[in-house]
Amino acid sequence: MPKVLSLFLAPVFFCISCMQPGGGGVTQVAPETVRVGEPATIRLDLSVWGAAGKADGRYTNIKVWHRRESQGAFQPVAATPVSGTDKVAIFEARIPGQPAGEIEYYIELELDGHLNRIAGLRKIRVI
Repeated sequence: MPKVLSLFLAPVFFCISCMQPGGGGVTQVAPETVRVGEPATIRLDLSVWGAAGKADGRYTNIKVWHRRESQGAFQPVAATPVSGTDKVAIFEARIPGQPAGEIEYYIELELDGHLNRIAGLRKIRVI
């Protein structure tokens, strides 16, 4: 009997230990093109769900790393809060004006202290 009980309870304990109190998601809004010398603004809609609470303060260290296509190291730009609700925090990052070409970027942020890296939506053409 004890063997049967332990086989029954093992999956229950395993499932309980794997449950997370909530999660989040990122929606990006990025321009397809910008003019030479004008900044490119990346908007991030950072959402949360579950029992872990409101969006405010759960996302931290939000940066957009950018560079001209295949040229040099990526440079960070901090994202700043714009607005939000209980479940969505909206941030913007402004990539400084660039010469003609393309801008590559990616996003780094922490949700509840866990680092995440998210690929850019697209390369931004500078014309």
